[in-house]
Amino acid sequence: GSRQTVASGDVGCCVRNVLAFGSAGSGKTTAFLQMAVYQWSTGLLWQDMFDLVLGVELRDPVVRKAENLLDLLVVQFGSLEMEAEELRVIARHFRERFGRLCVILDGLDECRMDECSLYVRNLLHRQAVIGGHVIVTSRPCADAYSLSQCGKYEKQIEVLGFSTKTVREYVR
Repeated sequence: GSRQTVASGDVGCCVRNVLAFGSAGSGKTTAFLQMAVYQWSTGLLWQDMFDLVLGVELRDPVVRKAENLLDLLVVQFGSLEMEAEELRVIARHFRERFGRLCVILDGLDECRMDECSLYVRNLLHRQAVIGGHVIVTSRPCADAYSLSQCGKYEKQIEVLGFSTKTVREYVR
């Protein structure tokens, strides 16, 4: 197949489910989890598309055991000292408007499906976010069972790393 250079900001624009894979150290966590969430939160990315970009790491046992969106919000925002009622209101908002939510699940290769709650497995299958956007990152060596259980992705992208220019921009 042909190769095409894609910026991380272009990934979520028109595709509802994406698998981004690449070797260790290629930038999956940096580009899709840290940079996308940061750029969204500062108004530089996807503002017209999403009310929230929620990035969570599947290596975290608390994430793997999440039973609902509220549990993931607590992982993401719990350190901000938000009141439980505020988090419940946010969770309710996105249950009603999943199309305005982008969930980034980082590190599929770092967990086994039998370690994940039904809710997290449904996120990976995109059944928990009907109409929402899901980006999953993984090394290509992820458990074949895990990948096969996640179904088909509209887009699969290989993360090859950062260019010198991109590294300078990110470090700046």
